[in-house]
This record gives sequence, structure tokens and C-alpha cells, in this order.
Amino acid sequence: VNAGTSAFAPVTDLEGNARPQGSGWDIGAYELEVAESFKVTTSTVTATGVAVDFNRAFDPAQFNLYDVQGGSLGPADVTLVGATTGAVRGSVVVDPNLRRLTFIRTAGRLSPDSYTLTLRSAANGLQDSGGGLLDGDANGVAGGDYVQNFTVTAPPVDQVTVSIPDFVRGPQQSVNLPANGT
Repeated sequence: VNAGTSAFAPVTDLEGNARPQGSGWDIGAYELEVAESFKVTTSTVTATGVAVDFNRAFDPAQFNLYDVQGGSLGPADVTLVGATTGAVRGSVVVDPNLRRLTFIRTAGRLSPDSYTLTLRSAANGLQDSGGGLLDGDANGVAGGDYVQNFTVTAPPVDQVTVSIPDFVRGPQQSVNLPANGT
């Protein structure tokens, strides 16, 4: 397995499976089919945070944003840290299909800075719905944190941002926001 070369290797095996699968071509007429690991497929930086898409559903029961290192859940599974601003406080919105997480900064836009987004892969961290660890470094092996670095620049001086104040609302609670915006 994975010991062959591309020299004279067909693009499919006798059963029509794509070649290679894994880190190299298999020797012989058949290619061992390798299940794709749980990984990030796209990541989109927004003015207020980052949206991350996965190739399959993740397990929300294992997902942790708030426990600390010494707690039973381990460190947070999603962190966003600015080089100057430090740790960014925020919320995560989970899409109903469990294939997208969107981190949204508390209190508006991300400040101009260089940021590092980290998704933690661990037995008590980010996993797919079958218990598979995140292949954050996309090397085909489960395990390894996903790390993305990006830079946010200042918005144009003539750009207008409209927002509402942050608030928390529990079930059956009404929301009463004063209309005295500036």
C-alpha cells in the first residue's frame, strides 16, 4: 500500500477507483480505498469573524467554547487571537446541517490586526459525528489542530457600519432596546 510510483500507473484501478488514494500509488491492479478524514473544506473571513465549513457533520455534544484548561472539557475548541488585540471574545453559530461553524466577535467588527484562528482536534475536542478527530493539518491523518492566519485591515474612512447593541435574551423574554443610537 502506497509503495508504488506514478510511472506507468493508470488513473483508475480495475474497479474504477481513483489512483492514488492516500500518500502514494498502490502496487498492483487494485487501489486501497481510503476514507477521507474529517477536515475543513473552506474558511471565509468576514468583518465580524470567520465561517468554517467541514466535509461532514461534526458532533455538537463534544463542542466546547467556555471550559478552561483545568476543567473537565479541556481548553476551548475554537479560539481567535489577535497579535495586538489578544483573545477575541465571541459566539459561535452552528448551521443546522452541523457542517458549518461561524465565529462572530462580541461587540461588532474585528479590529485591524493579524489573527490566528485555531480549531482544536482532540478526544474531548472537535470531532465528526462518528467520533473521528479533525484532520486540521489536512495530511490525511485524523488529529492535528486547524490553524489559519489572516489579517484584517481598517475599513475605508467613508464606510458606514450599522449595528445594534449586544444583548442576551432567554426563552420567553422580551427584548426592549432603547432607540437612542448615535
